[in-house]
Amino acid sequence: MNFYEAQGEAKASTARLLFAFSIGLILFASSIAYLVVFIEWYFRTGSFQPPVVDTVIFSEAFIAVILVVLIASLFQYYLLRDGGKAVALSLGGKLISPMSHDKQEITLLNVVEEMAIASGIAPPPVYLLNSKGINAFAAGFTYEDAVIGITQGALDALDRQELQGVIAHEFSHIFHGDMRLNLHLTGLIYGIVFIGGIGRFIFDMLDSPSIRSHASRSSNNKKGGNPIVAIYLFALGLTVIGWIGTMISEIIKAMISRQREYLADASAVQYTRYPEGIAGALKKIGASTYGSSVSSSAGGDFSHLFFSDGTSNFWDHWFSTHPKLEDRIRRIDPRWDGKFASEKSSQKQYTQSNQSTFNVPKQPEAAAAVMPIMFDTLSRAPDPSGHFDATAFETIPLPPEIQAMSGDPLSAQWVVYALLLGSRHNELDRQKELLGNAWEKTQKAYRAFEHLPRSAHLNLLLLAIPSLKMMSVPQYHLFRKTLHALIDADEHTSIWEWTLRSIVITPLDYEYGLAKIPMSIHQSSKAVRHSLNVVIFFLASTQYSNPEKIDTILKEASKHFGLDKFGTVETLTIDQLDQAVRRVAQSDIAIRKQLFLEASRIVQSDGKLHEDDAEILEALNTLLHLPKS
Repeated sequence: MNFYEAQGEAKASTARLLFAFSIGLILFASSIAYLVVFIEWYFRTGSFQPPVVDTVIFSEAFIAVILVVLIASLFQYYLLRDGGKAVALSLGGKLISPMSHDKQEITLLNVVEEMAIASGIAPPPVYLLNSKGINAFAAGFTYEDAVIGITQGALDALDRQELQGVIAHEFSHIFHGDMRLNLHLTGLIYGIVFIGGIGRFIFDMLDSPSIRSHASRSSNNKKGGNPIVAIYLFALGLTVIGWIGTMISEIIKAMISRQREYLADASAVQYTRYPEGIAGALKKIGASTYGSSVSSSAGGDFSHLFFSDGTSNFWDHWFSTHPKLEDRIRRIDPRWDGKFASEKSSQKQYTQSNQSTFNVPKQPEAAAAVMPIMFDTLSRAPDPSGHFDATAFETIPLPPEIQAMSGDPLSAQWVVYALLLGSRHNELDRQKELLGNAWEKTQKAYRAFEHLPRSAHLNLLLLAIPSLKMMSVPQYHLFRKTLHALIDADEHTSIWEWTLRSIVITPLDYEYGLAKIPMSIHQSSKAVRHSLNVVIFFLASTQYSNPEKIDTILKEASKHFGLDKFGTVETLTIDQLDQAVRRVAQSDIAIRKQLFLEASRIVQSDGKLHEDDAEILEALNTLLHLPKS
């Protein structure tokens, strides 16, 4: 399949449907507003003839309806304020520990790490659902609070390549912010349902004899319409308009969700470069006795988050948030013969695939055991065309003690500290004093990975971040303070220290509420010209010492931003660089994308990508809040 073309088609369809939803919402609010005008006219004159529209009453009613819908949307946000974790727990998910010795869970965590690298997002926490259906989900408002969930049925039935396809699909949902989109739509629909519910509430109130009697008596003193008739008409109008609005909105929401599923399928092919993986998973769902059902009472509420339909009710199929399996498979594999895979063969393939790919020890406690993991940092950086080559990875044995350390919130701190240890005696003495009781543990972590290549350091950081997110608030504040103190021990911030601080502290500050994701307040390159100049000059200076070559790079980059030629920065410090990147992070997404593409081009302009280049790219990616694709 042409996944770029498929992604473009899905995005365009989503935009058209969102426009249709907006028009529908305006028509809904206008209908309610006209109903209010009509009831006011009848109550005042007693006439059922269509009134001349009172623009003041109409406008006030229209604004009131829109406000109700928006308040309902905010209420939905409040209910899920804890992000993906709240969704996973409500579905009965169990957090999988990075220190797990279960073969299936180890495979799953490795696949999640691989797809995190492919999509450019830090590996999120992973939850396991005790359901026999083949399914998975991604949830979270941002990359920082996102989680991945998967059913036990999926682990039992899918082979490794199919598991990669499913997880890559879920990473696409995180990357494209699909949960946030669906939450907006759910909130808007909730407001429409709420308004319809007001009509039904009024009907219930009118069942009271005392209210009917009071309304009947009061009508004798009025020259206009009967109050109880007006109330009945108003309640009936709210109920009918609310019902129609809800049905149409749900249908549009389902259509939007289906387009996002097509987009996620196409992105999964992009991340894995293996269409047969996700196609095979969909075929096995069709063949499975349990399908993709999720045994949770909350499954219907979050159906739009799943890899495939999480419910199997007749009514849900009319408003299904997922396309038919057959349609999804044929978009990926047009030559499909229409036959679904066998569950028995699935189990066999799963076993063979994992036994041939992983050297997992029968006795996890054995000291000599090692666990392979994706480790080649250099292949993480995207090439400027936006393509990702999954075959570029190589596996390097990761010592069990490092795997265990990375999976624990406390020992993951020691791993990060160890990566900051200096090489000079006076600096080490200062760092030893700062670490106190943690010094010996930090030394142990250092000895565990000191024989690994430099390319391992970046992945060690990325593996530690999910565990660091499990720290308590006081623990994080102490960790953050210690990390900054270790960096400042020699009163100088190196490029490596800056990249480490950017990669680790930035997402953790989001997680613990110490910082907010930058807003796009600069809409043109001119507004951040100086900051772009600083970053481009820094990148060029890390690659070349020849002033003429640096000048050429500055000239080419300025053209790509539509600006006059960038100049040489006479004095440049790490703090200036950090401020420049953070200012660009407040720019329009197109500017941020262009800067990352320029960075990728510059650091690979000699045809090579070194370890420190990959680290710089990762720091830029994190600070710009722009996942790689």
